[in-house]
Amino acid sequence: MPIFDFKCRQCGHSFDIMIPNADKDKVRCPECGAPHPTQLLSSFNTARPGPGVSKPAPDGCSGCAAAGTGG
Repeated sequence: MPIFDFKCRQCGHSFDIMIPNADKDKVRCPECGAPHPTQLLSSFNTARPGPGVSKPAPDGCSGCAAAGTGG
């Protein structure tokens, strides 16, 4: 289930909530109870190898004759 960030239009309280996408229109401010807070643009995390860490090749691809040919 995704986590969405919101900001209340009435009291200005910023908060996040884990809720199904279909239920975002039912969110109320946890501070003042106002309906329909503004949804904020949320950042997301992607896993990336750090320095000195190499990504392993997918199974069956090391030394494959089609490597680098696009096919």
